[in-house]
Amino acid sequence: MRSGAGTSNKILTTLKKGSSVEVVSEAGGWLKIKYNGGTGYVSAEFVDKPGSSNTSESNSDPVKYTGTTTANLNVRSGAGTSNKILTTLKKGSSVEVVSEAGDWLKIKYNGSTRYVSAEFVEQPSDDTSADDSSNQSSNESGSSENGSSTTYGLTTTGVQFRQGPGKTYQSYGVLQAGTKVEILAQGADGWIKVSYDGKDGYIYGDYLKDEITSTIQDGNTAYITTKYSVSFGQALAKEEKVNNSSSLAYYLNPNNFTKGSIDYYQFLQLSSLASVSLSDMDTMLQGKGILSGKGQAFIDAAKKYQVNEIYLVSHALLETGNGSSTLAKGVEYNGKTVYNMFGIGAYDGSAVSSGAAYAYNQGWTTPEKAIQGGAAWIANYYIYNQTYRQDTLYKMRWNPEALVIGDAAHQYATDVGWAVKQTPMIDNLYRMSAKYSLIFDVPEYGN
Repeated sequence: MRSGAGTSNKILTTLKKGSSVEVVSEAGGWLKIKYNGGTGYVSAEFVDKPGSSNTSESNSDPVKYTGTTTANLNVRSGAGTSNKILTTLKKGSSVEVVSEAGDWLKIKYNGSTRYVSAEFVEQPSDDTSADDSSNQSSNESGSSENGSSTTYGLTTTGVQFRQGPGKTYQSYGVLQAGTKVEILAQGADGWIKVSYDGKDGYIYGDYLKDEITSTIQDGNTAYITTKYSVSFGQALAKEEKVNNSSSLAYYLNPNNFTKGSIDYYQFLQLSSLASVSLSDMDTMLQGKGILSGKGQAFIDAAKKYQVNEIYLVSHALLETGNGSSTLAKGVEYNGKTVYNMFGIGAYDGSAVSSGAAYAYNQGWTTPEKAIQGGAAWIANYYIYNQTYRQDTLYKMRWNPEALVIGDAAHQYATDVGWAVKQTPMIDNLYRMSAKYSLIFDVPEYGN
């Protein structure tokens, strides 16, 4: 999925085959779709409309009844746990049941028919309590005790991404070192079948390092665990080459920070939106100098560049001294007033002049342009970086993907406690929000 209608636009994310998308308009071979509180673009060539000839099964089956899921429930391609999970329906979702197959129900889904476990679907006339059912344990229930797992790989050098398992197959192109791909299967003669940028292809296995990601959903919060092939001892040794702080081992070790603590916000996935209301955003910014009343600007920037809006506000408040810094309030430079809300390009010893020069070169002549520009800079250089996807504060500080393929590199700060020091402000802002969602991505180093 891209930020605009064309392959030259930035890739925001990759949707898995079988994903459901809500199309709002068409533009010359591209579809504009709703995604994560905003909009994005996908190629129309790879999207089937409901009822098209490419759907896997007919959707003309009559509906026997409409049931309600009594727990988070996996939707599968066939009647059995060996079949592929297509999505997970939240507890309380309505499903149209067309037939039964043993302990499985055939339901209408995404213009076709799929399967769910009958154990977790309540018929309208059932006396079974949804609350009682939600306490049951099953591999099909998407409860906090069960989740999904995906294996990714990191390329360790520039490598050809080929259409088949061998050098004779045509190449899609060269993937740079540090590129993240989804591993689909083991191929022949050491080749690995992978998915990248919406294409399935092959990379030779010697040039991939495994990275396993598992996800657990708990209410409005999702917990992702990303397992890296480098051990903690190896990661520490690499970091010690560039930093001799006595606190290095403590801050590098994710196990020192517990779920539910303020420090845990260093694992907040910055590429996911919080979906905070405008009124809550304006409340956060009330009395914050030049930033007061700029809630809409932060929401727009977050949606455009797919960067968590609460993180953007927190970052701006910290860099501008709650909206009161000279760069935030505006600096005259070459006859124009320019603004810099994130301290980008502001170097020690010449912060105002160098920060103003950067803002001038970027055309940040209004506070809103500075907010948009800052979000774009963070997205391009860190969160959606082409080599390292650093979409948590922890990853911005430590960059574990660099530690997997080489040495410590591309780190936002040298202070070992930098990521943790950002978390009290983020925690405070989330506490001011009436409704929001959270995704945490916690690294797990190998043995």
